[in-house]
Amino acid sequence: MAYTSQTQAEADRNGSFFRCCIYALMSLFLMLMAMGLAGYWLYRNFDSFNIPYHDSPPPEMAKLTLPEAKQGFETTLVKKVREEDLDPPLPPDESRLRRVFYISPAGRMHAYLSKRPGDGKKHPCIIWITGGFSNSLDPVWEKAPAENDQTAAVYREKGILTMYPSFRGGLGNPGHKEIMCGEVDDVLAALRYVQSLDYVDPARIYLGGHSTGGTLALLVAASTPDFRAVFAFGPVATDYGPDYRYYDTSITKEAAVRTPLYWLRGIRSPTFVIEGEEGNTAPLRTLRSVATAGKFDNLHFIEVAGADHFNVLGPANAILAMRILQDKDEGAKSNITFDEKDVEHLQSVIQKAKDNKPF
Repeated sequence: MAYTSQTQAEADRNGSFFRCCIYALMSLFLMLMAMGLAGYWLYRNFDSFNIPYHDSPPPEMAKLTLPEAKQGFETTLVKKVREEDLDPPLPPDESRLRRVFYISPAGRMHAYLSKRPGDGKKHPCIIWITGGFSNSLDPVWEKAPAENDQTAAVYREKGILTMYPSFRGGLGNPGHKEIMCGEVDDVLAALRYVQSLDYVDPARIYLGGHSTGGTLALLVAASTPDFRAVFAFGPVATDYGPDYRYYDTSITKEAAVRTPLYWLRGIRSPTFVIEGEEGNTAPLRTLRSVATAGKFDNLHFIEVAGADHFNVLGPANAILAMRILQDKDEGAKSNITFDEKDVEHLQSVIQKAKDNKPF
């Protein structure tokens, strides 16, 4: 009888141990699932975790354009970040690119640029800003996967001249990274450089960018009417959070001049803001809401169902490249459109790519 009781006690202890293990595993699973859902929610709503913003800039800047707000302003950096002496590789001959330098207010900057066509004609050109925070240059001649083509190679393939600028603080360039402030002036300097080339049609210069490049493109669009059209993929409406606030946050103007949402009313070029529905859509919807309320008719918002932050790039740029080639009316406003049929085509291309992708 004592043996039976001892065996039963051991069985009870073992059962309790296994139950505890099961409860622990279930708790761990639920915790990981909650963390995953929270991470996904943060990704989709990244913009809401910034310094509190309103739909318009502070009252003292409410009637100013972005260039007016920045006149005489110099950012105060409390964190000075730069990449030292990273000489970019020379593009291979078959890429039809060459390395050039352009002069910005910060100094001499590296860039890649399409080679001179040599046909005596003037050609359209796009300045393309890749994503990320390096302010550097990527090997854009390397073939990228269709589901994440950040090279914008389709423009070059269609015969559209392409410039890829680097910015202050990257590649050993002078200055420090300012994250959406001085980099705007760098892009404007790249524009002036391209305008000076005798084989570029100065009336057909376009601007495009992805992610941080899309955000920078919006701020540049608010700074000049000289781009025939602007394509901003996956921008944010405000900033990129505390890790990238290299400036003195006690100065109101520092955040304001880096906030695209505040300056939409100053955009004069046709500007297309594009994002996949499975991407970072919260900023797009915020931007669209403000643009709609303000009747900023130069802004067009395209949210593509079934697409994400990356796979929308390749097929959308293919459509835009075709539109640029058709956009030939000299002296007239750009006739580029991106309609429902284009969106349906995008969805079809992206879905086919998903269906054909091996697991």
